Amino acid sequence: MTTDASSKNQSVSSQILYWGVAALLIGMPVHAFVVIALGKFIGYQTVWQAWKEALIVAMLCAAVVRLYREKVVLKELLARHVNWLVVVLLVLGIGMAKYGVFFGGIEVRAMLFGVKTTLVPLALFLIAQVGAKRWRENDLITIILFGAAAVAVGALVQTYLITPSSLEKLGYGASTILPIQLVDPAVSSIRAFSTSGGPNQLGAFMILPTILAVILFVRQRKALYLAASLLTTWALVLSFSRSAWLGLIVGMFTATVLLVPAKLRPILAGLSIGLLVIAALTLSSNALPKSLQNTNLQYYVLHGSYGARQEVAGSDVGRLGSLEQGLTLIQKSPLGLGVGAAGPASFRGTQAIITENWYMQIALELGLLGLGLCIVFFIWIGAFLARAGWAIPSPLSLALCAGLAGLAVTNLFLHAWADSTLSITYFALLGVVRGKYE
Repeated sequence: MTTDASSKNQSVSSQILYWGVAALLIGMPVHAFVVIALGKFIGYQTVWQAWKEALIVAMLCAAVVRLYREKVVLKELLARHVNWLVVVLLVLGIGMAKYGVFFGGIEVRAMLFGVKTTLVPLALFLIAQVGAKRWRENDLITIILFGAAAVAVGALVQTYLITPSSLEKLGYGASTILPIQLVDPAVSSIRAFSTSGGPNQLGAFMILPTILAVILFVRQRKALYLAASLLTTWALVLSFSRSAWLGLIVGMFTATVLLVPAKLRPILAGLSIGLLVIAALTLSSNALPKSLQNTNLQYYVLHGSYGARQEVAGSDVGRLGSLEQGLTLIQKSPLGLGVGAAGPASFRGTQAIITENWYMQIALELGLLGLGLCIVFFIWIGAFLARAGWAIPSPLSLALCAGLAGLAVTNLFLHAWADSTLSITYFALLGVVRGKYE
C-alpha cells in the first residue's frame, strides 16, 4: 500500500513537471498579449501576470517531492557540475537580495522583480531537469516552431493589417504597452512587437526559432522549415531591433560553424568574427557613409539622425550615457548593489538604472563575482550543447548553442535576459536538454 502511494505521488509530481514546462513553452510567447487582454476585460491584471511564477512554484514543489522519493534522480542532478555553479549563483543572489534591501536602500518591490528576472530562470533551469526524461525532442521542436510562427504572424498582422486603435481596445496603452512604436518620429515605419513586451523583446525571442528552423532545413531539406525560417526572420526584421539583427547574424554563423566538417570550422569561425566586426562598425554612428546620412536609411541604422555638426541625435545618445553611468557605478561598487538595483526591475524602485547592457546589470546586482559566474555558466552549458548536438545528434542542442552565442551579443546592447518571455522559455529548454542528454 505504501508502494502504491509512493508511485502515485511520483506520477503526480512527474505530470506537474512535464505539463508545467509545456505550459511555459506554450504560454510565454503570448503572455503579454493575453495578460493585457484579460486585464482589460476582466481586471486583476497583476494576478493574471503572476501565473508563470505560481506555476514555477508548483513545479518546484513537485521537483522536491520527486527528488525526495527518487534518489536516483537526485544523484543525477547532483552529478552535473554545472548545477553546483547554478546553486552558488542562487545563494549569492539571495544574499545580494537581502543586502540590497537592508543595506543598499533597494525597495522590496524592486528586489522582488529583480529576483523574478535574475534568479527565477536559474531556478527553472534546475527544476526542468528533474522531469526532463519524459520529453521527446520532436515535441519540443514542434512547440517552439508553432509558437514562434504564431508570434511572427502577429507581427505581420500588426504591421500591415490592423491599426493602433484596435490594440487600444484590447488594453494596450501608456500603462501597459504602447500600441504603436516607431523607428523614429521622422519616419512612419512601425516597429513590430506582436504579442511580446516590445520590439526589442520580439527580436531577441525570434533568434532561437529562426536558427532552429534553418538547422532543420539544412538537415532534412523540408520546405516547411524553410518557410518557418523566412517567417520568423521577417518578424525579426520588422522589430527593427538592431541588437537582435546582430544577434541573429552571430547565431547563424555559429550554427554554420557547428554544422560544417571539423576542418572547416576554424575558417568559418574567423569569417564570423570578421563579419561581426564589420557589422558592429556599420551599426556604429561614425561608420555610416556620408552618402547615406541624409536618407531615411540613417533612421533605421542609427534610430536617429546626424545633426548639423555631424553628431548623432537619437536613441544612441542616451544609450552611450547609460553605458557610462553603468561603468561608473561598477567602479564604485565592484561587489554589487543588490538584486533589483539595475535593469527593468529598478523601475519599481526610487532610482531606475538602465545600463543598456545585461552584463553591467548583473555586475551591479551580483557584483563582478556574480557576473563572472554567469559568464562561466553560459560557456559551460554552451560547450555541453555543442557536444550533445554533434554526438546525439540533437538539432535543438545545436540551435540552443548558436542562440546563446547570438544572445550573448544582443545582451551587450539590451537587457534581453531580463525579459521573462525569453528567459523562461530559454532556461526551461536548457534545463530539459541538460537533463535529457547525459
